[in-house]
Amino acid sequence: MNIKRKLSEGVSSWLMFEFHSNRGRLFSEKYLTTPIGHILSGVYENQVSAELIHPILNSNKTWAGRPPQIDFGIQQDNQIKIAVESKWIGKTSIGVGDIIWDLIRLELLHYNYQTTCFFVLGGQKKKLQLLFENERFQEENSDGHKRPVLRLKKERKQSIRLDSPPPKRALLIKDKMNQYKNVLMPSGIVSGYPECHPKICRNSDYQVYVWEISSYMAKPRFYPKDNEHYK
Repeated sequence: MNIKRKLSEGVSSWLMFEFHSNRGRLFSEKYLTTPIGHILSGVYENQVSAELIHPILNSNKTWAGRPPQIDFGIQQDNQIKIAVESKWIGKTSIGVGDIIWDLIRLELLHYNYQTTCFFVLGGQKKKLQLLFENERFQEENSDGHKRPVLRLKKERKQSIRLDSPPPKRALLIKDKMNQYKNVLMPSGIVSGYPECHPKICRNSDYQVYVWEISSYMAKPRFYPKDNEHYK
């Protein structure tokens, strides 16, 4: 069962239907929860939960307020088997740091519970392309090669380093890393080649990308409190 394809095709088609029903003004990240929830429930029925508390981050939370959550989780035998986070590019763009933090939240589940994790990104094609071309999204590593936050090309395996990130990219997540300085973090994050629908469309049309997120096992994990990039 190709959940990536179901989410990409289903959510983008729903957006186009809603747009032609004169509801485009309502589009937002929260609005995406409706098609994502319908698609997941159609496959996993009552195993789907929205705004599920993130077990690792919540156990390391030391301040009052809303517990850290994931957008959707599929639970089986009291374990999170599938997790989904989503982002929407609307009138204002989204921060690259916010995307990286969503990927970290997913990777923590994948590494600790073998959860299958997906990141969903939607918006108009022209706005998505501006994000993908953003210098923070495409920042160079120490070897001088650009390493996008998420994989966009088929010909190479894609991962980003968090234990030794480019300096400006480290600044994007420094505050979050300091909030969870005692959480064992990934040295890097791997994103598979995305499912995108529709692949060919006008710049004003809506596209939805879906990546599967997994762990980078080549380097040991680290605590932010011990990493010079986040001090």
